[in-house]
Amino acid sequence: MSAHSFNAVFPSFRANFLLLPIVLIMMTVAIGYHQSQNVNWLLASLVLLEAVLAHVLVNLKNEIEDSQSGLDAMTHKTPFSGGTGALLQNNAVNSAKNVFNVLALVFFTIGIGILAQLDFEQSSSLALISVVLIGVLIIWTYTSVITQKVWLSLFASGAAFGPILMSAAFFTLFSMSAMEILLWSLIPFFLVNNLLLINQIPDQFADKKIGRNNWVIQHGNISALNVYILKMVAAISLMCVLAFVQHLEYAWALLLWALLAGKQFKNLQTLKTQIDWLELEDNPSEQKKLSEHPILLQAQGLTVLMNLGIPLSIALTFALSSV
Repeated sequence: MSAHSFNAVFPSFRANFLLLPIVLIMMTVAIGYHQSQNVNWLLASLVLLEAVLAHVLVNLKNEIEDSQSGLDAMTHKTPFSGGTGALLQNNAVNSAKNVFNVLALVFFTIGIGILAQLDFEQSSSLALISVVLIGVLIIWTYTSVITQKVWLSLFASGAAFGPILMSAAFFTLFSMSAMEILLWSLIPFFLVNNLLLINQIPDQFADKKIGRNNWVIQHGNISALNVYILKMVAAISLMCVLAFVQHLEYAWALLLWALLAGKQFKNLQTLKTQIDWLELEDNPSEQKKLSEHPILLQAQGLTVLMNLGIPLSIALTFALSSV
């Protein structure tokens, strides 16, 4: 595989979104270290690499299948949604498949190396294997199966990045009860689900044409925005309750995210009233305007900020409480 082929495929990694698994692993390590006061940093580095590779594989597989289905040619590209279009622009679908196979081999090789270091007599190791298998299943079926089912598309991404990724990392690094990490992982569960949900709004017309089905398509934009608000409130509320129940130092700083959530609530309320949703149907020019609507772009940007900033703030709060 040449450097030119790799460069043609690299934008499909969506490197700007790879910060998400990094901050989630940081959050997991910080919570585990707060409990155990010990961590194997080499193993933690391998787990971090594995998490990033898993996200790259999901992004790349999604772009390959979107290119082949014709979806990439129909979506309006924004910094947050619509895909990159890089594989079509560079005629690099076959190269992307080769890169995917190489990265998948690296992913499974590192995974085997991690598993080899674990004590399989512990029940946590069996739980880890089960969680990892579920995660691999989500990676493999995301575009072809999950995006066709309303409830799966609403919750699968959050489950993958929240409870599945974080509990797998926790089992690997700390081999102890994961009840606490499961509770904390519900925060990214809600946040990541919202990240996918709001990005489905500008993509809904193209998604519908190729047979995808999700909450936006099935229940409409207003309902989707209301679901977003409910999940955002659930994430912020749970974060505050857990932080104060555990008497974490500097927990008050996490309350600052409630202010940002208030700003986001106003954005979503504005979207409900400013956009003539009925006019968008079968109107490509209006659909393009929707994808470029400044309030929608701001809401998407704030969603990314919450997905990265809240786990990082939780990680820092636990780290400071462990000193």
